[in-house]
Parts: sequence; structure tokens; C-alpha cells
Amino acid sequence: SGPASATALVAPTQLTQPMSNSIQPTVNVAECAKRLLTADNGLLYEDANVQIGLKTQWQGSQGRLMFYIGNKSATTDLQALSMTIPETTGLRISLQPVPASVGPKRQIQLM
Repeated sequence: SGPASATALVAPTQLTQPMSNSIQPTVNVAECAKRLLTADNGLLYEDANVQIGLKTQWQGSQGRLMFYIGNKSATTDLQALSMTIPETTGLRISLQPVPASVGPKRQIQLM
């Protein structure tokens, strides 16, 4: 995993838009993102099916973002996952492959 920066947090603003299947966030996404500007870990997004958290590690000017994606369902896989972090000038970004699914009541970590 290469270094990244908190500027990758621009993506959560897209999560505040209504989704086509009408599932709505159960947290204030903008407030979660705001809290993460001063904290090294915390909740980024949550709805009835998924919970996404973030943990950061810093060493000098280099950082690492670790995303935690949890499937809240007790019976159904979370499928067709994807994650995109927009390119930002001056940052080197690499993201490990996202698994095809997350089993019921399971959590994965992406760096």
C-alpha cells in the first residue's frame, strides 16, 4: 500500500446523495467526515446494510488509509462492491483489490 492523504475523504460526499434503491444513511455522513478530519479513526458511513469505517496512520508526511467495510446482514452477502478514490495531484494512491462479496456479519479491511 502506498501513502495516501486525508484528501481522499472527498468521496464520502457522494454517499449523501439518494441512492437508486432508496436506502438512506443512518448517520450524518457530512458530520462523520468532519470528525475524521481531526481523529485517526471512526465511522464514515452507515445504513441498514453496510457500515464503513476509516483508520489512518501517519509517519511524517506519509499516511495510510484503511477502510473497514462491514456487512450488517445476518443472512445475505454484500455483493458487487467497488471503491474509487479520485486521483489527486501530488499523492500516490494504491488500493488493494476489493473482494467480490462480504459474507453475513463479516467485515473486511482495505488498504
